[in-house]
Amino acid sequence: MLQQYNHILVAIDGSYESELAFKKAVAVAKRNNAELYLIHIVDTRAFQNVSSFDSAMVEQVTETAKQTMNQYVETAKKKASTM
Repeated sequence: MLQQYNHILVAIDGSYESELAFKKAVAVAKRNNAELYLIHIVDTRAFQNVSSFDSAMVEQVTETAKQTMNQYVETAKKKASTM
């Protein structure tokens, strides 16, 4: 018996592993006609050792995360429209 998924959540952070997870999630969502939810993860532990950490760096990371998320959303939409 196959499982039926209605909602799928996938975390993305730009890594190779998250790219694989995203592709798998898109395929599963498409196969199940499910809603796909994306969450972008920023590992703030990477900033703990940066002595010059400031608000400009936070803004830059936030903007990059938004651009990355938009790219994933567009990719998911394109794949969904090829059903």
